[in-house]
Amino acid sequence: EAAAAALTAEASGDGGGGGGGEEAGSGAVRAPTVGALTGVQWRLGVAMESSIRRSLHEPFVELYLSVLSSDGHSESHGVELTVAEFQGFVRTLKSAADRLDTM
Repeated sequence: EAAAAALTAEASGDGGGGGGGEEAGSGAVRAPTVGALTGVQWRLGVAMESSIRRSLHEPFVELYLSVLSSDGHSESHGVELTVAEFQGFVRTLKSAADRLDTM
């Protein structure tokens, strides 16, 4: 399922009035835009051996995210995760989606 949602990073204000994302005179904190997710690809693999161990047989997930940056450039970001890390990542995404649904 292709997602085309804008990704933003939450900016947190320290209440000290020291700039850092606050708009002049408004006291509001603006979350910086980091781009739009334009594609997700993943691949499941099994590590057969490494330079340290001769036999691993451990599954892993390769995750690739395509992002259109705020300045219009397309970027691809890849990461390799263990199955447990991937499951934690999915839980985090579901939690974020639930929070967005309540806004």
